[in-house]
Amino acid sequence: SRGGTEASSAMQARINLGLVTGPNSELVFGNYAVELFNTKYTKHGKTNNDYAFTHVGVGEYKLEGMVSDSFGTGYKMVLPKDELGNVLIGATVAVVSGVATIKTFAITMVSGKATLSAVPMDIPEGRFILFNIS
Repeated sequence: SRGGTEASSAMQARINLGLVTGPNSELVFGNYAVELFNTKYTKHGKTNNDYAFTHVGVGEYKLEGMVSDSFGTGYKMVLPKDELGNVLIGATVAVVSGVATIKTFAITMVSGKATLSAVPMDIPEGRFILFNIS
């Protein structure tokens, strides 16, 4: 009756399977994931990592405490979208000496395609970027 997940609720089954809800209400599979909001982060799954979070300034965030099995080995970044499926912000990530620096930017539309602009932009209120870490 538990479907092999050893869970007694749907929420616990998702956690046991490594499923988290992404920024666009989709289920995303991952051993663990980090949701990066404008003023905080939330971690999910099988991670024991605690990160030191800093919102450095408009459009710049730091997560300190990365380990070799974290951002350094691979991740999938899922960006928030509007109701029509258009990306709301763009982002770049750099990891150096255990510190992930995430920079977020406004999006401009060029010939109907979303393009990263040079204008820094904070993560919109109530939205987050999901880092599905492999």
